Amino acid sequence: MRGLRLTYVVSITLLILLAAATLASPLIFPALRGEPAALPEAGKIQVLATAGEWVLQYNLVNQTTTSSAYTFELDTPRAADMARPAPLHTSSVFVDAGHSYVFIYHLRPEQVTDGRVQFSVHRGGEAAPLEELTLHLTPATVGGPAR
Repeated sequence: MRGLRLTYVVSITLLILLAAATLASPLIFPALRGEPAALPEAGKIQVLATAGEWVLQYNLVNQTTTSSAYTFELDTPRAADMARPAPLHTSSVFVDAGHSYVFIYHLRPEQVTDGRVQFSVHRGGEAAPLEELTLHLTPATVGGPAR
């Protein structure tokens, strides 16, 4: 009888401990995990191939303490001897400190005959771009699998 009582007390105590741990876990685990890591710089741009076009999305976060103007530019690379017409697309936006902005542009294959697009992001007043890269888009990636 004494062994049965001891088993009963131990099982009730274990049940109370498990219930307390379950209720306290939303408070304890975030403190143990710490802050989530920020995405790397390269993780800001995404290219989605849809039927007949590519959709470019750039997620911008103004991590400065002041509001800033940003300029987005899409262009195609040209030979040095070719005349330089206007870029494919240029737009500007004003983003408050700590806020984000999502740039989206739909790019059709006839705009990019060789599949190369230069993308750049500039912060107002700065000569060096925040982001500057060349995207290599193949016609096979629009509306179908890449080769």
